[in-house]
Amino acid sequence: GIAGFTEDSPFSLKTIETASLCIQPLYIDQIVCVMHHNNPLSSKLAITPQDLAHVKFTAYSNDQNGNVMRNLLHVSGNTNIHKKFMQEENTVCLINATAFKTLYPEKDFIALPVDDVNPVTMALFYQKQSEEIVPVSESALSLHPLSLQDLRALVRLSL
Repeated sequence: GIAGFTEDSPFSLKTIETASLCIQPLYIDQIVCVMHHNNPLSSKLAITPQDLAHVKFTAYSNDQNGNVMRNLLHVSGNTNIHKKFMQEENTVCLINATAFKTLYPEKDFIALPVDDVNPVTMALFYQKQSEEIVPVSESALSLHPLSLQDLRALVRLSL
């Protein structure tokens, strides 16, 4: 699978590597705040943690980035639902910049950098049972980070 980690994440690439699990870092990416171009925050050059304190969120997983988000309105893997909330409810979503480019090609949506957030290292996880690594498609590399719940399940399965 593909997962993302920041330096301040409770899991790091070193802490979860096991005898049966290989971790191959792929690239480093920036976390961005995605919103509809009509959102009041869209005029800013960057988003601060203070800006995020009172906005409504949507998320791709229940415990995205290891945190419980306040003001979380909806959780879904369906990008069209996120877009609808962004347009109608002025919500925002935190994802990596590569995922934004893939999932939000329309010019109606923008991504602003988030100040004081560490970059995310995207990594490939696979079992050591086989020396053969199945090639990863380019589209798989652009997926949002797995939730910590998914990662816990992955680690449990590999032990």
